[in-house]
Amino acid sequence: MQSGLRNCSGDTSLWLEYFRMELLYAHKLIARRTALGIANAAADGEAAAADAAILSGGLACLVFDEAVKAAPHDAHLRRRFLEVAALVPCNGTAALVEHIAASMRRDFALVRLGGGWLLLHCACARGTDEDTHVLSVPSDLCDDTQC
Repeated sequence: MQSGLRNCSGDTSLWLEYFRMELLYAHKLIARRTALGIANAAADGEAAAADAAILSGGLACLVFDEAVKAAPHDAHLRRRFLEVAALVPCNGTAALVEHIAASMRRDFALVRLGGGWLLLHCACARGTDEDTHVLSVPSDLCDDTQC
């Protein structure tokens, strides 16, 4: 997967699948430890910190950050990351969703329209009206004080 991303860093489907793989790995590791009755496998401080980062979705968060660097103006990609994060239960899912939402609030204009929020993707590379997109965003991503 990493080799493919080095060669095709602009392929958003690879980034999304890598993100999904990291979340599923954390989820399965938690389920396995629960089934075996072992909560904390790492004994020392450094290994325990690395273990906690994996189990809380820290690697998935890093994958997301690198995907944003590779496709900074792709609002639809970030929305798809939100959808994947919502499908895979993980200890850090709430923090991960907030991290993705914060990146959307930071990089795109969110506007309240009707009963939900709309993302106006105006931060395009060429800056023309043709590159403006409208994408619906879940209403819990943004409250009235942030937009």
